[in-house]
Amino acid sequence: ARAYINGRPIAVMVDTGATQIAMTYKDAERLGLRPLGSDFTLTARTANGTARMAPVELDSVRIGDVEVTDLRGSIAEQGKLHITLLGMEFIRKLDRFELRGRELVLVE
Repeated sequence: ARAYINGRPIAVMVDTGATQIAMTYKDAERLGLRPLGSDFTLTARTANGTARMAPVELDSVRIGDVEVTDLRGSIAEQGKLHITLLGMEFIRKLDRFELRGRELVLVE
């Protein structure tokens, strides 16, 4: 899906199994976020194994007409995540979400 994170377009996957919003290092760079090595204080399990993560505060995430503000996320160290994941940090702020066939419907 295409989302707008802090107003910039980013390809994302909505992942109900993910706790947070986990950004790829490249997507974070596109947003002007450049964590230092010492910022990677968190650890997360990904499809590619364990990754060190840097915490980040996000102003907004929008998909279509649905926008959520003031979110916490994390940035994966370079090469550890291949697509930005919108996890429950985003989803739990919605009124509801449902799967209709192959389509995920988000309701603000």
